[in-house]
Order: sequence, then C-alpha cells, then structure tokens
Amino acid sequence: MKICPKCNTGNSDNALKCKECEAYIGKIEVTESSKIVDEFNMKEKRREKIKQIAKIICIAFIIASYVLFFIVAFSKEDFFIVLFSSILCVIIGYLNIFHPEILFRLKYFTVIDNIDDVEPSDIYLLSSKLAGVLLLLIGTVIVYVYAFFPL
Repeated sequence: MKICPKCNTGNSDNALKCKECEAYIGKIEVTESSKIVDEFNMKEKRREKIKQIAKIICIAFIIASYVLFFIVAFSKEDFFIVLFSSILCVIIGYLNIFHPEILFRLKYFTVIDNIDDVEPSDIYLLSSKLAGVLLLLIGTVIVYVYAFFPL
C-alpha cells in the first residue's frame, strides 16, 4: 500500500497517482507499516459509517417529532413561538454534535486572525457535542411537553 505524502490517503501498490488528490506517488516505496495504515483506514471508515447512521437516526427522530407536533398542537395559541424555539434548539444542537468546527469558526472569527489555521481543542469538541445532545433533548422535550401536557 502506498501512502500519499500530500493527503495521507492509502492507495494500491501499483498506483502512480493518488486516488484522492491526484498527486504523483509513483516512486513512493511500500513500507511494513502498511498493515497498520490499513487497519487505521478500516477503523476510520467504520467511524464514518457509524456517524452517518447516527445522523440518519437523529434526523428521522426529529422529523417524526415535528410531524407529531404539527398533528397534535397546531391549533394551540403559542404554537409558532414554541415551534421556533424548539427548532432553534434542534438546529444548534445538531450543529454542535455533527459540525462543531462551524460554530467554533462562527464564534471566534472576529477574535482570531487566522481562524482557518486554528483547530478547536479536543475538550472544546467534546463539550460542544455534549451541549449539542443536551440542546437536541431540550428541543424535543419542548415539543412533547407542549403537545401533550396542558399548560
């Protein structure tokens, strides 16, 4: 297996160009560590697949919640205020879970000059994802409480 020096993508042993970035890799020698790289790539693909499944489940749950909300609570008087606040919680929660770097850049683009070169820390990403889960739960709880419990 040849590893592209430009983008670190694994390519076949006889590849002349990288399948990802099209960089020339004809003279790169295959090393013994290719098994380790193969395992890493397999784990990375598995993580991406799990992330995609989580996104699909999350979106399906949110859509089902809002369909039920429209069916049950459309005639109540504060409907649009509750709808707006819960959608806002859900959108921010979704972004925090699946795209925390977007909110990081949005939050710090006026403070950090070279924002494109800065990566958020692991603790920032973890806390963003936890906050996202909390916001998703708050958004859906608002929907269910408003729809099924008389206030």
